[in-house]
Amino acid sequence: MARRLKSIRERICKNCGVAFEPNTTNQIYCNKSCKKYFTYTDVCSNSRGNTGQVAEYLVASDLMLKKWYVYKCLGVNSPFDLYAYRDGVEKRIEVKTGRINNVTEKLCYAKPTHNEFNILAVCNLSSREIFYYNKSFKIIKDSLQ
Repeated sequence: MARRLKSIRERICKNCGVAFEPNTTNQIYCNKSCKKYFTYTDVCSNSRGNTGQVAEYLVASDLMLKKWYVYKCLGVNSPFDLYAYRDGVEKRIEVKTGRINNVTEKLCYAKPTHNEFNILAVCNLSSREIFYYNKSFKIIKDSLQ
């Protein structure tokens, strides 16, 4: 009987996929190093806000290299992070940071809570990759080229 209870408590680590027995009811990582992988401080060695700033500047630089004029919103409660303009086309861009999940190998990110943007840019800061999505969360291949 005790063996059955143990297998019910056993969980799979969200990062590495190893089975483990949690110490608390809300533990989702097997150890501190797996938890650290999904924190934001390991990317920029600073606060979560600085990580967001780095992602925004990375997207702005990418767009500028693609010949877009890019403007950054200065307010913390702005409805989107970047505004881009080129050849009469306007884009309102929301920037999020994301990570590749080691188990599912999918890009994980927090979906925006508002609908003011028309492009979502998700930055994997570990690899410096940027993924662009439309409002339906479908990946955009080359409309920003």
